Amino acid sequence: MLTHIKSTLGVTAAGLLAAVLIPAPAAHASTINFRSCNHTGYQEFVQFPYRSGWSSTVIAPGTCWSASLSGRTNDEAVGYRYVNGHWLAVATRYFNDYGGFTEFDF
Repeated sequence: MLTHIKSTLGVTAAGLLAAVLIPAPAAHASTINFRSCNHTGYQEFVQFPYRSGWSSTVIAPGTCWSASLSGRTNDEAVGYRYVNGHWLAVATRYFNDYGGFTEFDF
């Protein structure tokens, strides 16, 4: 009986260790489903208020920033532009993270 308990504990510990050290495959591959391109002559960035204020990097003129977003049925993106020494909120876009692609150029 003691051998059986030791064996069971050993197998359980090995399984737990493997589960921690070996990542499981993702349920679905991350896909880019949000993009913001800067077509102006100003610096811009996008902030996501419903994601604790998480934001993009600064998007230089003539470039784009992309992200894979998921988990929100209703999401919000706020576009900021650097004008005359100030970051101004110049656009807002509400969108859905589930299925579909969102382009937010402002």
